[in-house]
Amino acid sequence: MSKEEFKKILLLCDYGSLELAKDIYNHLSKRFMHGGLKHFNPDDMYLNLFNNGEIDVQGLTNVRGRDVFVIKSPYTIERQWDVKKGISPGLESNVNQSYMELFLINDMLRRSSANNISNIMPFMPYQRSDKKDKPRVPIAASLLAKLTEESGADRIINFNPHSEQIQGFYKIPFDALYAEVLFAEYFDNNFEDLSEWSVWSPDAGGDKRARKLAKWLGNLKVCIGSKKRLKPGEVGDMLIPVGYDIKGKNAIILDDMADTCGSLITCAKNIRNLGANKVYAAVTHPILSLDAKDKLWSAGIELVTTNSIPILNRDQYPNITVLSLAEMISEAIYCVSNGDSISEHLFSYPKYKEWKNGI
Repeated sequence: MSKEEFKKILLLCDYGSLELAKDIYNHLSKRFMHGGLKHFNPDDMYLNLFNNGEIDVQGLTNVRGRDVFVIKSPYTIERQWDVKKGISPGLESNVNQSYMELFLINDMLRRSSANNISNIMPFMPYQRSDKKDKPRVPIAASLLAKLTEESGADRIINFNPHSEQIQGFYKIPFDALYAEVLFAEYFDNNFEDLSEWSVWSPDAGGDKRARKLAKWLGNLKVCIGSKKRLKPGEVGDMLIPVGYDIKGKNAIILDDMADTCGSLITCAKNIRNLGANKVYAAVTHPILSLDAKDKLWSAGIELVTTNSIPILNRDQYPNITVLSLAEMISEAIYCVSNGDSISEHLFSYPKYKEWKNGI
């Protein structure tokens, strides 16, 4: 029996990332990958729960000498499962269990002699805990960076870090990608005339990203709001500068994540009070906790987001459009594996357009 040719690049994923992983593989399989790309098989890794809730992880393919890219979702196994008994894993959003699964996967790969371990976390939980803003609180983002490294990760790939300083918490390479490129492509391709549109950020933290998107869409007007957060999940009145004539025009609210959607809804309400026509929210990470999806629907907000987090029952909400991150992630993997620059064509919409058009 002839031995199968060794392929150096291997994709692994948890069950919450299965569809995204398939799409990433489909993009990569059309490219030349230095060292070769192993065929993607969802059964290359096994995840389950023991009776007491501990996590059971096992790699079911050889990883020795391979560069492994682990695609990790905040959705985790809901219950102990057994296909033979007709019990599926089930999925639930559990950011704490998600990190524990990741640590165990990294440790399994390191102990199995993987050459390089890259963690692809489109959405990274705990990024909002990036500073000590009150007495006697932890900086969770920093702690989790240390734990991720200690578990065996050699590289992180993440979309829209909540603050740029998070990259500095890691001593390993941290490749940050930005969904604004995809938002620019979406609005550019789906609307003929954007000249009278405006781009809004709920707070000063999104100033640079809002101005960048506005520039890519034709130097649109930019407005930066000022919000007062009363407590987690609750936003007070938002100050919107006066003097913007947006009566009868459309607006885009840009934000990195939507959790309970208080900021988005408050911002949209104030924009509508100025006479705006349609309000779109371009958000990278659709956390959408509790009844957030229903709130967005009731508020008449058109949500344009990504598949960094799976959206359950998405088909019930025609106001939600989901853009796939698969092509950008696959290109990042290609660049890492082939020694190419990521920033050269993935950080700028004009350059991204040229790359997609083969220029």
